[in-house]
Amino acid sequence: MPNRYPKIPSSEITSEHHYRSRRRFLKGAGVVAMAAVLAACGVPGTGGEKDASAPASGLSLIHI
Repeated sequence: MPNRYPKIPSSEITSEHHYRSRRRFLKGAGVVAMAAVLAACGVPGTGGEKDASAPASGLSLIHI
């Protein structure tokens, strides 16, 4: 079956400016999504967890 449509170069479909902008946007969106996942999981060292040895009130008891 013959192709009824002419072969169009990709450079005529999407300009390089739009192609690069889309890539930059997707990269930024991926970074934000990964940060959200890490924050939701409570990865150690991100401040999302409490130290079990510290008192809940933030005050320590001093034994004299």
